[in-house]
Amino acid sequence: MTKLADDLDDMQRYLDRQVKRMDSVVDAIEARWQGLRPRRTDGIIARRPRKRFASGSS
Repeated sequence: MTKLADDLDDMQRYLDRQVKRMDSVVDAIEARWQGLRPRRTDGIIARRPRKRFASGSS
């Protein structure tokens, strides 16, 4: 049982780090879209991001 609890703690820490990394990636992308004019990439103009909603909000 102790090993399982330790494994779950390790997994929770790992997932927490991954979420924080993804948050910073999303924040960097969002800042670029808001701060600079759209860039053309392969003939496609990047659009502004859709509004994100926090979980649990309506």
